[in-house]
Amino acid sequence: MLSWARLRRAALAGCNLQQAILQGADLRQADLHNSNLSGARLSHAYLQGANLAGANLEYADLRCADLTGAQLKGASLACARLEGAIIALEQLSAVSSLAGATLPDGSKQSR
Repeated sequence: MLSWARLRRAALAGCNLQQAILQGADLRQADLHNSNLSGARLSHAYLQGANLAGANLEYADLRCADLTGAQLKGASLACARLEGAIIALEQLSAVSSLAGATLPDGSKQSR
């Protein structure tokens, strides 16, 4: 369990963090590209400026997470929970899938 862990600028590219408990973790500017974060609990996590390009975030809990400036190109957010998350529309348009995801405003995505 890594809740509230300080992992700022951590080099975690390609890591398997499936089902990891990272609630409230400080992952600012962390390199998580191509990592498996499926089913991870990232609610209230600080992900500002993190590299999540190509990451698998399917079924991840990102409620109230701060994704300001995070790189999400090619990441899959299928069925992820993003209610209350801080994320720009431009970031969401760069992901590979949002199918079944719950968006920050609480609406469900169908694509």
